[in-house]
Amino acid sequence: MTDFRALATRYVLGDDEVGISHTAAEAAQALQKLREDPHAMRRAVGEWAGSISDWIKRTGTGVEGDESLEEGDNVILRAKALGFLEQTLEALEPDDLKADQVEHLVLFFCSTFRHDIRAGVMPATKALGHLTSMRAFRPKLSDEIVSSICRIGEDFPLQTATTRFEIYRLLEVLVENPVTAGELQHRHGENAAFVSDLVRLCRQERDPKCLIKWFGILGTILDQYPMSSEPTQKTFGCFSSYFPISLKNPAGEVTVLDLKLALRRCFASTYRLAPLAFPFLLQKLDQGDAITVSVKMDVLATIKMCLDQYYNVAVSIVPFSGQIWNSLKYEVRNGEVKETIDATLAVISSIAKRLDGTTRTKFDQKDLEDFSDLVKADCLDDLENPNYTKQAGSLLMSVMESNVRAFSILKPSVDQTLIKNLQRPKSLKHTKDLVSVINRILQARKKLVEERSSWIDEDWKRSAQQSFQLEDDLFSSVYLRLWRESMTERPTTEQVDVIKEVMRGLALLVAQQSVHTDRTLRKVFDESRSQEVFSLLSYRIVNSLSIASANDSSVIRELEEEATRALKLCVAERPIGFGQLVEQAFVIVRGRDWEKPTRRALSTLHALLLRLAEIGCSKLTSLHDWPPLSNFTIYTGAVLQLLHSWLGSDAGFEVCRIALRGIRYAMEKSWTACAEHGVQNTSEPELLATNRSELGADLQVMVKTYPRIDEDYVGDFEPSKVWQQMNPANDKAAVFGDLQRLCFVIVRQLYRRATRVFEPSGVSSISSEKKVLGLSGDFSSQTTMVDVEDHYLQGVSAMATFVIRGLSVQAQRNLQLDKEALLLFRLEAHSEPSWSPLCGGRTNVLSVGILQGLWPTVLTDMCTIGAFSINVVAGITPGEQPLQSLAEEARDRIAFIMANKYRGGRGTADQDYVAWSGVLRYLANRLEDAALTTMPFDEFNRLMWIIAGAIWRRDRHIEDLVSAIRSIPSRGGEASQDMARSMEVLVAPKTWYSEEDHAVAKPTFRHWAYLVLVRPVLNEAYPFREASSRSIANTTYVLAMVQHMSFDMYEDDAESITRLIVAGIGKLASYHDLEAAFTIFLRILDKDNSVFEGHLKAVIDSTYDVYSRAVRDSLVGQHNNDLHRRFWRSGSASTCRKLALQVIGSLPGRFEARHLLPFYSNTMRGLGSAAGDPVRDVRAAALQARKAWSRVA
Repeated sequence: MTDFRALATRYVLGDDEVGISHTAAEAAQALQKLREDPHAMRRAVGEWAGSISDWIKRTGTGVEGDESLEEGDNVILRAKALGFLEQTLEALEPDDLKADQVEHLVLFFCSTFRHDIRAGVMPATKALGHLTSMRAFRPKLSDEIVSSICRIGEDFPLQTATTRFEIYRLLEVLVENPVTAGELQHRHGENAAFVSDLVRLCRQERDPKCLIKWFGILGTILDQYPMSSEPTQKTFGCFSSYFPISLKNPAGEVTVLDLKLALRRCFASTYRLAPLAFPFLLQKLDQGDAITVSVKMDVLATIKMCLDQYYNVAVSIVPFSGQIWNSLKYEVRNGEVKETIDATLAVISSIAKRLDGTTRTKFDQKDLEDFSDLVKADCLDDLENPNYTKQAGSLLMSVMESNVRAFSILKPSVDQTLIKNLQRPKSLKHTKDLVSVINRILQARKKLVEERSSWIDEDWKRSAQQSFQLEDDLFSSVYLRLWRESMTERPTTEQVDVIKEVMRGLALLVAQQSVHTDRTLRKVFDESRSQEVFSLLSYRIVNSLSIASANDSSVIRELEEEATRALKLCVAERPIGFGQLVEQAFVIVRGRDWEKPTRRALSTLHALLLRLAEIGCSKLTSLHDWPPLSNFTIYTGAVLQLLHSWLGSDAGFEVCRIALRGIRYAMEKSWTACAEHGVQNTSEPELLATNRSELGADLQVMVKTYPRIDEDYVGDFEPSKVWQQMNPANDKAAVFGDLQRLCFVIVRQLYRRATRVFEPSGVSSISSEKKVLGLSGDFSSQTTMVDVEDHYLQGVSAMATFVIRGLSVQAQRNLQLDKEALLLFRLEAHSEPSWSPLCGGRTNVLSVGILQGLWPTVLTDMCTIGAFSINVVAGITPGEQPLQSLAEEARDRIAFIMANKYRGGRGTADQDYVAWSGVLRYLANRLEDAALTTMPFDEFNRLMWIIAGAIWRRDRHIEDLVSAIRSIPSRGGEASQDMARSMEVLVAPKTWYSEEDHAVAKPTFRHWAYLVLVRPVLNEAYPFREASSRSIANTTYVLAMVQHMSFDMYEDDAESITRLIVAGIGKLASYHDLEAAFTIFLRILDKDNSVFEGHLKAVIDSTYDVYSRAVRDSLVGQHNNDLHRRFWRSGSASTCRKLALQVIGSLPGRFEARHLLPFYSNTMRGLGSAAGDPVRDVRAAALQARKAWSRVA
């Protein structure tokens, strides 16, 4: 037989949590072994329960209620003794104990609440919680537990919050369990005396965590226990006394929002609270200025929850709807805070929804009519008052948009009042507000019709009645009349506001559908009326190129933007109009001479193309019988037609660039539209079937007449008839695949149109049969044209990246895009890649566009890297004709991308690994001392880009070169300073290259670069070495690298870097270096200003000295004239001045005044002088710094 007394002693005297838990588990196992022997089990349970008697001996009379304890009793030991029983119960299974055993234990622990308040409440509560989960627990014991808890009385608030929380958890179980809850209800009936006892016990609760539980218990009781009015009122008084609730010092897991929601649920727990809740809440709301916005929002949200959750509407809502309306209407009529106005309108809308009925049945219409009459009586007259028109409209709409019945009840009288007032408006603002209300009625009607799937029979019948239909002459008597009155040659601001509302209304009219008795829908406007609306809305957009420049004002642009938004809605409802709109606009575009366009003409053309893309491509056409991509196809095809005509004429490339931007914008908008419609990335099977040879056939199937500008075919494409050639997409997954395919076809056309294959002449080493790539005849070799043409090529390249990076790995492989990076979609036989020296360099940017979008596995495993090793320094070796700067920059990017996306290791093709190894050997040879000092800077720069790509992905072989790399500034000779600056490319962010481009960037690559490339150089930089060209170059190198790193990477060396900057700042020879120094300064100051404490004087003096030099613009060595301009890292004198002042201005916020007082006078004098700086941003920094330093004194 188990010695339970020994186990209890071991538990009580034990200190190890794990050990005492094992002791309780051992006791539980001993009891469980006797389950099959009821007699032995009963005796063992008795011994187990009595095992703690030595620790809880009682004295006194033994009469129930005697709470005296022996003076020597130890509270902690008694609590642990009871804890032994509690943990044993926790370890038992639910069916281990019999009903009589459970009952005896329940009575024993309940007695603890009367006899041992100090030690027994927590373990007894937990034990009772375990007992209530036992299968043998008798529901009648629940009343005994609740009664025992209530006997704690005045000692309840003295318990710890943790103990009270356990009690609330136990009560929560009892009131939520249907069996125990039924017993309590049966025992106490409607008087619910136990509820009054609980309210009296817990009325002083203040702990947030406990309150959450307490509010939940009250809400459950109110919801599930039908009580008489007296306990209901007491319960309401208990929780309502906390309203509005707040939390002064929010901490832990409970937030003030949690408390508000829990309390709100109490108010909304039962409809029987309505006579108490609504008057109480409205009284809070009617306190006027005494109530804050936060409290007002809380009251409104609570009223809305009550309205939404109370059932038995006839009893809980109907009697109070008028009272709520009369109180809330002034919140909208006279309110100034948007949040409270919106919350009030939501409450009023909830009343209308609840009075209407449910989704299955409608309530008596009289209640909704009575409420609507109340709203009409207060609002219709306000429509005549310009000061309250907008507010009255909002109140009316909150009811009308709630349901079909409310809309039909109010609409006839509201329409009549609006039209009557529009005939004699008080002002243009009054007109604008009246039209706005009509627009909101149209919007509400449109929304109700769109939600028809939730209508029941009565909704369908009412929607077919005249009261739900539109006024016959609304278009002509209101919108068209106001359009003609307001659309003058030079409209005023007030007229513009009216026109904007008219535009919105016209679009909403096009979107309206009439409902018929057979439950069919038809467009309200016929084709001719819709076309008339399109013409009105599109006039200023279509004719923007023809409108006189004198009218080119912000007012006109505002109208065009509003027209764009209106046409977007029109096109969504009537897609056929988009093709007609594009045709009309492009007829005017083609009719202009674009050989020497003005700046305004270019700007207007750009705005026109973007607006058309916005109108047509922002949404997929959702009509079931309409091709989803028809608008995208129409727009891009029409722009390609324009581009073809411009490329083959004397039009400048600036207009061609604008056409590219239009196509790119349409792609982006369509991509986003697919994502919004949930069709993005669902079309992988479609793309997997696509390869280069199938693209032309795919395009022919999609749109037979689609332009093919690379083949000079554009003539048969008519935007207004494209939809007839396209099949409606019934397969949702096919839409995005079709979009990607069409975008890829466009990119391929643009590449092929921009290039040609030719035989180079005058190169003796080349076979006469060898062909190479070059630019097509559309491009000029004239120096004056090169820049704008190259910018056009950059646009084509960027578009290719956008399209290609969205393709999967398999799709890129099927399309053989790794090869296209060399061939540029020219399948004609030629053996030279596009960046070969024989190709002239200008096509390099097109290769960048393809490479940048490739997945690393596609680039690596398709042997492309082999071509990279051959051409790694193409165009920069001695004797070759120099390339233009844009071509060189493109080759830098090619070098970086290919070095970055090469992924060595398992699975890498042998020839690729050999090629990369050759690149590494080349790097090692070129970085030797002898080569470095004589190396052309173009070549050095290219090598840095290659190394940067490898560093980003932490290529393990690059570690063999770190010693040579970090020593470059010391070995660069006369170019060491320029080399040091240019090495920032190793770690600098690449704004043009991101994760979307499948860049390979290990999270720790910059930290690694600091540890192996920068830290070892610190001790070789000035001032840690004597001033010399070598040590200064090392200082420049450290600053160039560290400026791109976060503080945590160099935190351990922050003091050394600070000393380096303080001492070396006077030696720096360019504003670029100073910008880097100040950037690091500010970062260190922000993270750990303690490193500055010994250098404050030096920091202030040197910083202000730099400011003075920058004012005089006296820095020498700003850039090396022997270098090409693209390598100049000059920096800005004004930026340096601003950063210097920001450093000085940040000191007062980070150091105590006693540290700064010695420098106060001189600093304030210098800042006063800086406040007169000629650059505004610098002046602002000076004033901010002066304000900060003024607090020092």
